[in-house]
Amino acid sequence: MRDYYVDIVWPINIAILAAVILTVAAIIICLILKDYIWHRRRQELLDIKSNVYEMAISGRKKCVIPKSSAPRLTSRQLIDIETNRGRDMVFFNDSEQEMFKKCFITPEYIAALSRTVKNSWSKRRRIEAIICLGYSGSDKAVDALAGPVLSRDTDIAYFSIIALGRIKTPRSAGLLLRAMKNSPANRLKISSLLDGFPPETADEIIKFTDDKDPDLRALAITLLARFNPVKYIKKLESLAEDKSPEVRAAACECLGASGSAQAGATLVERLKDGNWLVKTRAVLALEKVEGAAALPEVINLISDASWSVVDAVKDVMTSHIKESLPYIEKFISGKDEIAKKYSAIALENSGYVTELLGRIAEGRGDSRDLRLLEGVIKSGLHFGVEAAVGSLDSAGRAAAVKAIGKIDRKLAGHIKRRLSALERREGPA
Repeated sequence: MRDYYVDIVWPINIAILAAVILTVAAIIICLILKDYIWHRRRQELLDIKSNVYEMAISGRKKCVIPKSSAPRLTSRQLIDIETNRGRDMVFFNDSEQEMFKKCFITPEYIAALSRTVKNSWSKRRRIEAIICLGYSGSDKAVDALAGPVLSRDTDIAYFSIIALGRIKTPRSAGLLLRAMKNSPANRLKISSLLDGFPPETADEIIKFTDDKDPDLRALAITLLARFNPVKYIKKLESLAEDKSPEVRAAACECLGASGSAQAGATLVERLKDGNWLVKTRAVLALEKVEGAAALPEVINLISDASWSVVDAVKDVMTSHIKESLPYIEKFISGKDEIAKKYSAIALENSGYVTELLGRIAEGRGDSRDLRLLEGVIKSGLHFGVEAAVGSLDSAGRAAAVKAIGKIDRKLAGHIKRRLSALERREGPA
């Protein structure tokens, strides 16, 4: 009887064996090919590094590309070198990267990348070329990015923004600002990229303070504050009267960043603004411009309806605590609970409570010191008092606790118990 089972299974086994052999052969070929590509890539980078090194030690002004290297610098090589993506193969330090740019980033290479950005059908190649234009750091690359940065393709536009952020020239800043107007979603990213741009960037930024979009006007003013806006004081003073509160607030902040005494009158006027954000920025800006001299103007806002404004006044008092003492003494003994509370916070945050407790403990405290201490304790915000007592020596602690006991016996007892427990754990001070 004929065994049909063998006739069926045997061809199947042969087919499976052939498939296994082909698969193993394919894997081996892929591994060999991968190893070859890796070694070639490494050798090309080594040739470039060697060329740059020889250029450095010989003082040559012009590079000679080795025959073993690629006939033309590839995008992959530029990215490898600028990001040290292949640091396990070859590492380029900062000086080598700079020399590499001088050596290989030629006008012809920029032109080739520009053609790729404009004409390539492959999105991947276009993005790769855009990245390389950014790494080139060449102002000649800006023209090639003018179209892509305003592209409707979000990927192309995003990578163009990143590339322009690396070039750092007034022209690239102008394009970034146009992109900021064109793409609200990327505004914060562009704002962060503009850090480190040259001072001349301010001349591009000021153009956008007249834009119809109030959000863009406010952002442009905020950016301007990073670039020494003294020469634009008059323009900023007019913007401080803008119909948008966000623009007025940004203008106040920028006037403060200018440090110009000329801005004082405008900022004092903004203290009367009906918007809490504008008043807050005006308080902080006036302090930057006038220092302690701003106190008489801002101090009355300690009772403002906005917590943000009151907090800003408290910060000014804290920064100029000695000059603020006459006002604080008045608030401490007054009936305005908010003014009393924030005066106590200013005394504690400035470290003045520690100073006056030290004087009281040494017997040098005057009537003002005692009144201020009493005001802080009665405000209920006396954590700083406890910490200040703990910073004194044993004799000073005893004297301070005694002085506190005349104001609040319960608090004095609480502090004494805490100090005793601390000494038992850590030993006598």
